[in-house]
Amino acid sequence: MKIKLLDDILKEKGKDGKSYYSQGRTYLFLAVISYYLTLGIIFIKSLKPDADIVLEPLNVIIEALQWSMLLMGSYVFGNKGIDAVKAIMGTKEKQTTTEQPTNNG
Repeated sequence: MKIKLLDDILKEKGKDGKSYYSQGRTYLFLAVISYYLTLGIIFIKSLKPDADIVLEPLNVIIEALQWSMLLMGSYVFGNKGIDAVKAIMGTKEKQTTTEQPTNNG
């Protein structure tokens, strides 16, 4: 069941109606896994009392992963967000055009 949900998240419908794996969603998924894996490694290393952690390279990796997740997320979900805004704005425009004030004197 959980694998099917992940499979549905990573797929999108093409123009022909079939579901295909989305390249952007797959990259976003890999970036999220890499991000949390890096944070997990830092956390595990920090539990050892004698560990000497050099944070500079790890901070660079974490910042790069955050930017890649932001860019891929905006790419993947950006079109859907624009469609949602258009749908919301379309309903507001329809409401304002149908609700015209009446002059009863």
